[in-house]
Order: sequence, then structure tokens, then C-alpha cells
Amino acid sequence: TTHSMEEADALCDRIGIMALGRLRCLGTPMHLKGKFGQGYQLSFSLKTEAAHSSAFAHLDGFVRERISTAATVLESWKGSNLRTYSLPKDSVKISQVFESMTETVKKDLGIKEWSLNQTSLNEVFLRIAKESEQ
Repeated sequence: TTHSMEEADALCDRIGIMALGRLRCLGTPMHLKGKFGQGYQLSFSLKTEAAHSSAFAHLDGFVRERISTAATVLESWKGSNLRTYSLPKDSVKISQVFESMTETVKKDLGIKEWSLNQTSLNEVFLRIAKESEQ
């Protein structure tokens, strides 16, 4: 047993999640992320000189127009030049994200770095625990 979802994700072939003393789900890490995950997180780090409100407005428009109309901005405390979007899995094609992120787009929007992440196992655990309390 462990409380570290990162450890479980890296080391386990099958994971069972318990909440309130009952086994709530069992499966591989990929199966659990696919079944209980909320989708993807798309994160951007803008160049320092580009990190202002109009740049974020352009970035918001780009993400909603080219990647997913259902994208929502997630609150972040990590820095003033970072922006993270939640992308529901039904509203986005991963290939479209990669096709959209050309060097020209990155230069025009002042993007320094970007990443696309699947829902983490920790987020899956928190969702299952919350649902079991209801």
C-alpha cells in the first residue's frame, strides 16, 4: 500500500483505490486515468516580455479557436507568465494540439514552453474519494 500516487503510477501494474474502507476501483494506471480522468491539461509558459494581459487574451483565443472550444483556464499560483487550460477529453484531439503548435505560432504568441498532460493518478484518486463521500 502507498499514499503516493506517483509511486503507484510508476511501479504498479494494477492499482486499487479504497475510500471509506471500501474498494472503489481496480485497474491499470492507464485504465483508471482513462475511465475516471477529466481530460488533459495544456500549459504554457510565456516569454517574460510577452507576459501581459493582451498576450493572455490572444493565447485564450488561440486555444479556444484552434484546440478546444471547451477549454477553461485553471487558476495558478506558479507564476505570472504561466497559463494552464483544462481540456475535456471529448473536446480535443491530441494530434490537433501538436499540429497547431508550430514554431510560427509559438513565436507570434510569445510562447517559451508548452506541455500537454493527461490527468494524473492523484487527480483520479481525489475524484474517487470525493465521489465516495457524497
